[in-house]
Amino acid sequence: MPEQLAAQVGEIMRAQLKTAPVFERAAFGRLVMEIGQDYKTDLRYTAECMDCLQVAAEHILRARFIGANKLALHGGRLGITVGDLQLSARWHR
Repeated sequence: MPEQLAAQVGEIMRAQLKTAPVFERAAFGRLVMEIGQDYKTDLRYTAECMDCLQVAAEHILRARFIGANKLALHGGRLGITVGDLQLSARWHR
């Protein structure tokens, strides 16, 4: 069990060192365009706009996961639950 935990901690530390976007740019762009079509059909996005949206979305998700992790640690758990994410979302409104 300690070996597995050490491997997981190592994986987390390597992931934290990465500065690349979490989501692929193309996949995120398709998602933004799909959501945008619900509001207006002829929207166009610049590359700079997509980058800004992606950075903002990843920042919000990161903050929510950090909050959820703090809640889990406070509750004596090593992993987060749906309830942790929901409570973290309430904090960040």
